[in-house]
Amino acid sequence: MAKTNQNGKRKMGAGSKIILLVALVVLAFSTYKLVSIYLEYKRGVDEYNKVGDLAMLQLDFGEPPFDIDFEALKEQNQDVIGWIYFPNLPINYPIMHSDSNNYYLKHTFEKEYNFAGSIFLEALNSPDFTDDNTLVYGHNMKNESMFGSLKRYKEKVVFDENSYFYIFTPEHGPRKYKIFSYYITRKTDSYVLSFENEDAKGKYLLDVLDKSMFDLQVPVERADELVMLVTCTSRVDDERFVFHAKLDKNWKWEKH
Repeated sequence: MAKTNQNGKRKMGAGSKIILLVALVVLAFSTYKLVSIYLEYKRGVDEYNKVGDLAMLQLDFGEPPFDIDFEALKEQNQDVIGWIYFPNLPINYPIMHSDSNNYYLKHTFEKEYNFAGSIFLEALNSPDFTDDNTLVYGHNMKNESMFGSLKRYKEKVVFDENSYFYIFTPEHGPRKYKIFSYYITRKTDSYVLSFENEDAKGKYLLDVLDKSMFDLQVPVERADELVMLVTCTSRVDDERFVFHAKLDKNWKWEKH
């Protein structure tokens, strides 16, 4: 209980002082954590801006309006095997690949520890995107870096304006992929890399089309080459937001 001194002013008791001290310590720690998070976000953004400046060769035609200098990238890190680009979203990153899915979960292109990590290929996938289904992972960051902007697709209008993306590889240059299904699922659902036969692939495609958050009206066939984008939802630990896309075989990119 607070006491009153000779001048009539209330004095703070020992208990109140302890409560105030604890509150100040909590405030200081919270401020430290917020600043640390902000600085780590900024380090990640600054690094990938620098990587983009190193790798992106600007062109004067078409879309995508740039090519990727994989030689320059590989001088910095041999683990880079591709580049992913969404024309109207802030997704424009190198794709990494290692023998463990854990490494690039928390390491950047420059191999610096950062909770933003990298965009990376499933460790069991072939780095040349020749598997039946190639999985690409990225964090759902609050500042919409990495795969953070994919959360926008919960509004159908976003798909209508952003139904495709590009993946560059050293072997093929850019290839265009059309999204045909996306939905929220558990961590290991639909994570199939290869199919026993065409019937198994057909059943898989029917399943992921049925799960789609919206009927996207995008036809898909057993012969299509598939890519799957995977990110978390920030709601439940084992919940994932997944996107299925097929290679647009009719799209050709010509250099002038």
